[in-house]
Amino acid sequence: MDDDGAVDSVEKVVVVGNQPPVADFVFEPSDPLTYMRVYFNSTSTDADGNIVNWTWSFGDGNTAYGEFLTHEFIDDGAYHVNLTVRDNKGANASIKKVVVINNRPPVAGFTLKPSNPTTADEVYFNSTSYDLDGNIVKWRWEFGDGNNAYGENVTHKYSKGGVYTIVLTVWDDDGATDSFEIVVNVSGIPAEISVVLTKPKPGYLYIMDRFQLRFSSHKTIIIGPITVSAVVDANNPVENVTFYVNAIPKVIDSQAPYSFTLDERRIGGMRIKVIARDVKGNMASDDVDVFIFNPNLI
Repeated sequence: MDDDGAVDSVEKVVVVGNQPPVADFVFEPSDPLTYMRVYFNSTSTDADGNIVNWTWSFGDGNTAYGEFLTHEFIDDGAYHVNLTVRDNKGANASIKKVVVINNRPPVAGFTLKPSNPTTADEVYFNSTSYDLDGNIVKWRWEFGDGNNAYGENVTHKYSKGGVYTIVLTVWDDDGATDSFEIVVNVSGIPAEISVVLTKPKPGYLYIMDRFQLRFSSHKTIIIGPITVSAVVDANNPVENVTFYVNAIPKVIDSQAPYSFTLDERRIGGMRIKVIARDVKGNMASDDVDVFIFNPNLI
């Protein structure tokens, strides 16, 4: 309108374009492990409309859709996670972030058989360890008695009874380790050895090396020669068996059956004794008093 009151007007079309969305997201935990559930939350915005689509690419070949979701990575490494959003006007925006997935350590474990071993047992140790995101490549066993071994399954024998802490340490293919231990009570076997004179027996009559009859409950009579024999029962290997006549050693036998022939010219009483020894020095003995009549006239 001018100063004389005249009026005029003009009209123009102003095109206001759609403002694209702004893509962004957060995730937790911040230092995830393999096979751990990772939560991804879109924090994307759209100033002049609404976001209608969220497309995720996790960098491991997997994709998903949605504003909020979870994902598990099965191998460690750095993954480029991409989020693309689209608003209600068809405009797109993307953002990419690096998510570092850490190696999950192995889990050590083992069983042993027998579970209550003794010093006489060969103990079998079997690893039950596992690694979710890789392979176990090394097993080290510490038996608690100063001895170690390597391998998935091993055996060990304890020389002494006692309480031992057995530790298994494992390594996976990424260098991570884990350990597992069991405390076991190893029972010692008492050093037991026994020996019995089986011939001659107390209270019997022997004629020319043959048993004839039970003579009495106390007296043993031998007429002629006789094969003296003994039986040994021992936990450890037998070193030797020594036969004595009146405290004089006559024969040392190192192999069963243990025996010797008594064929001395003798008439009268005597004591026959046997002493057995094992390889660890343990001893046992047995004896019998006899009356012998052996003129040995031949």
